[in-house]
Amino acid sequence: MISNSELDNLIEVLSSSEGTLEDCYIKFTRFFPQDQFRACCVFVNLMNSNVLSYTHRIIAIFLILESFKQENVKINPFSMNLIEIFEKSECLYEKKFIYNCFIKSNREIGKTNVKSLQNEIEMTETFKIPDDYQTFKKYILENIPNIPGLKGNEIKNVVPDFNLNESNRYTPPNVTIPTQKVDIAEVSIQGFQPDFIRPTPTPLPISEDEPMWLSPNIVSDVLWDYNMCVNNNTISVIKELFQKALKSNLQPEEIKVLTDAFDKDPKLVFKCGITPKELPQLVEQNPSVASAVLIKLLSSFQLHQYLEKLVDMELTLASMEVVNKLANSADLPKEFLTLYITNCITHCEEKNKDKMQQNRLVRLVCVFIKSLIKNKIINPREMIVELQAFCIEFSKIPEASALFKLLKGLDPSGGGKD
Repeated sequence: MISNSELDNLIEVLSSSEGTLEDCYIKFTRFFPQDQFRACCVFVNLMNSNVLSYTHRIIAIFLILESFKQENVKINPFSMNLIEIFEKSECLYEKKFIYNCFIKSNREIGKTNVKSLQNEIEMTETFKIPDDYQTFKKYILENIPNIPGLKGNEIKNVVPDFNLNESNRYTPPNVTIPTQKVDIAEVSIQGFQPDFIRPTPTPLPISEDEPMWLSPNIVSDVLWDYNMCVNNNTISVIKELFQKALKSNLQPEEIKVLTDAFDKDPKLVFKCGITPKELPQLVEQNPSVASAVLIKLLSSFQLHQYLEKLVDMELTLASMEVVNKLANSADLPKEFLTLYITNCITHCEEKNKDKMQQNRLVRLVCVFIKSLIKNKIINPREMIVELQAFCIEFSKIPEASALFKLLKGLDPSGGGKD
């Protein structure tokens, strides 16, 4: 908090033998032009430790009071320390000095000569505490801010010398103790704070319908790693080819490597890391690989997510090729096929701005639906109205007319002719 040289400067100010108390304050401000609060803390600790004589105590009290009269301070921060000194002091002049200077704010006291202090201390024999003291003390207690937290309840880290008589233990010395005998710790504002008590909370009672907390035992058995000693070269090659299949067309021999690997180990499909979001890319770049992957995913609980992506993607020859191959290889949900065909019809109707593109799509869709009907994959009677309306709308296209004839031959309400 304070260095040895600064402590020597403070004692030098208190030891001034010439001039008035105001001259002592001027000298004090030269040593401590800004941080006077820190110096005043040292004064209070020196007085509490009974290091200062009565004369030096009077000068220290004046400096504490004068330091905060020059600032716009409502209450002196050392008010409670001064009140404590006032009530405990056995020196009547010290009580009188604090009363006149602190409580009455008598400006004339600053002109008191330092040399006359000792005589006035010895000559003062009586002093009665005035009636207005309690009112002033009450005002201080109500307005001075409280020290927050545990800091306000700390114990000073310096204790009196219990080897001394009790009468001398708290009595200031006749001569101020030399600074060489004063440890810096004695003037520190640090103290011993009480511990923050954090008792263990009591557990709440357990009700009958509340499950008890389970503490599972630590599994100490050795867990076998089944991937150990497995040849990972095949997996690495498949993953590399699969990532390439998402970005570009594979060579026939590369496609054969993938499909043969899937046939040998269907679980490789799950290790490739394909997601429903990546399926449209695979369908457009390599439809044969996409068909092989989807066939292996038929037993997966995520199959519906992949089928939804097929329905939502742009209608192309590749996507119809994948669906046709998938439908001929396994039993697909009827809802998926119905939704896919409806989506195909909608795409054809929306391509009315580009007639060539629209006619091409209509031909592909008609061939695709005709193939499903001939292979008995779908029952056209379940969506006969929608299919006939599609054929009539595009009746000028030969494939649509051929599909319409096929539907009329299947429709029990119509004949085999137009």
